[in-house]
Amino acid sequence: MVKTDRPLIKPTSDVFIAMFLSAPKNEPCLRSLINAVLKDKSGRNPIEKAIVLNPFNMTDYVVDKQIVLDVRVADCSGCAFNIEIQTYPHPAFRERILYGWSDSYSSQLSIGINFKELRPVITIVITEFAVIPKSQDVHLVFELRERDNHNLLLSEHIQIHIWQLHEIMKGHDHVLQAVSPDLAHWSQFLAHGGMKSEEEMATLTENDPKIIEAHREFLRFNSDPQTRELARRRHLFLVDQYLAQAAFKAEGREEGLVEGRAEGRAEGFAESEAKHLADKIEIARKLKSCGLKNESIMEITGLSFDQIIDLE
Repeated sequence: MVKTDRPLIKPTSDVFIAMFLSAPKNEPCLRSLINAVLKDKSGRNPIEKAIVLNPFNMTDYVVDKQIVLDVRVADCSGCAFNIEIQTYPHPAFRERILYGWSDSYSSQLSIGINFKELRPVITIVITEFAVIPKSQDVHLVFELRERDNHNLLLSEHIQIHIWQLHEIMKGHDHVLQAVSPDLAHWSQFLAHGGMKSEEEMATLTENDPKIIEAHREFLRFNSDPQTRELARRRHLFLVDQYLAQAAFKAEGREEGLVEGRAEGRAEGFAESEAKHLADKIEIARKLKSCGLKNESIMEITGLSFDQIIDLE
């Protein structure tokens, strides 16, 4: 267990992930993480080099806390990888994943470029929550395949990996039995790295050298007051965003309930009135067929003279 007099920033901090994975010295760890995902069930060969396209810039981040902290990577073949980590859910998170992929894919185009020059974009989204609530799986892969014949792939240019940590963070480590050892090791680090000592993490991940190095980088990150403060402020910003979204959703739900009640009462009243009138007309029709005078029918039903005259 990591002993400290201050709370540790978690390995799932997007500030830590951006700083850690984009640092040139950590390229072997970045490559290991990507290959762990690919090796698990992507059907793709491991990459031999990871080139970071957007290195973390502390100056930019200090100026703009709302900056998206993803890590964009290219391999030697030109294939692009987008890696991002999310702590809190968003009402349109799946749509945002698709938008992020499409933005990266379309950004390859420039005037005069041939569509055949487009390269695959692989998105890797790591979350602390269930993106697909119906699934407890750690690793989900989405592609464009024919519905009735899954062997028919429309294109290899889109592959979206959802890496869900929520079950592991609850202590349900049995879900890791369904993934490859490498992905299980990285999952253990991301989910539990903030609570384990170096020795405990080494034991947990079978002395995986890349995980040991990642854990050391994490501990160094936590020992630096400046990076800790950046991560703390980022965390507070994300919490505020999440709470604001939740409050807005709750407010909209309450307004909807109030409006729904009012509309429901109005609609219910209108339906009740229409049924009441229909019943009166049906009674009036029966009374008229019995030969009762119009004046008497008016007194019994409360209908107007014109309404009764129009009855057959």
